[in-house]
Amino acid sequence: MKIAKISIFSFAAALFASAVVLFFVFTIHAPMAVGKLGEAVGWVLAGFMAVMMLIFIIKMIFMSKKTKPETKAKLAPVYRIVNQFHMPVGCVVVALQYLHFALVFNVGDPSWIHFITGYVMAGLLASIVTFGFVAYFNKTPSRKALTVVHQILVVAIIAAFIVHLILK
Repeated sequence: MKIAKISIFSFAAALFASAVVLFFVFTIHAPMAVGKLGEAVGWVLAGFMAVMMLIFIIKMIFMSKKTKPETKAKLAPVYRIVNQFHMPVGCVVVALQYLHFALVFNVGDPSWIHFITGYVMAGLLASIVTFGFVAYFNKTPSRKALTVVHQILVVAIIAAFIVHLILK
């Protein structure tokens, strides 16, 4: 399990480093013709975000007081695994988001409405990560409030994603 988590964190770091390099190459040399690659990375990102939502749904079912003990018993092995992968997969989501941003960024037309929704999503994702990390390391009673804000921001990014796709 530990090797898998380290591998996923390493993959996220490599994606993020690639995104940073590509962003600077694209902004220095103007937009490059990457074709549908940026869009494809966006869809891969959407898939990873769906996996994160699945992890959240499993966690909410497992933690619910309404869930029957026999259901919890069946779900426990799955919950233990997905709970371990929330942060590593979340790091991949962030790295993919920056890679997508680097591939579709157009320094010549930063005001286009599709890019504005992308900027909003980037800000929301940064906020989600910030609240998630603070909640993870905060062992005080305020942790619950931070977690709720983290979850509300997830709903906001889903709404922004829908608008982002509509304005495509």
